[in-house]
Amino acid sequence: MGKPWKKTKEGIELFVKLAPNSSKTQILGSSLDLESRLYLKISVTAIPENNKANLALIEFVSKILRVAKSKITLKSGATKARKVLFLEGVEEKDLMKILVLSK
Repeated sequence: MGKPWKKTKEGIELFVKLAPNSSKTQILGSSLDLESRLYLKISVTAIPENNKANLALIEFVSKILRVAKSKITLKSGATKARKVLFLEGVEEKDLMKILVLSK
């Protein structure tokens, strides 16, 4: 099975499918898109208005990885369900925590 991220020279790109306005903030698992890219499915309680769901996503990922929110940026997908987060100062081994939580 693949990983829902890609290592680059600058850091790591994390592929996320976000479910806003959910009853609980949590990792739901993973899914493949039509191009066979693996996405981590994450739900947040925040609404998808005024960037609230995106900020909740960044806060949740920073908490799981124990990295400052300033080290996580939304690279693409601001208004879409599928997003790419850019993680600075995070190693692939740190992302294994996310895979364990997604099981």
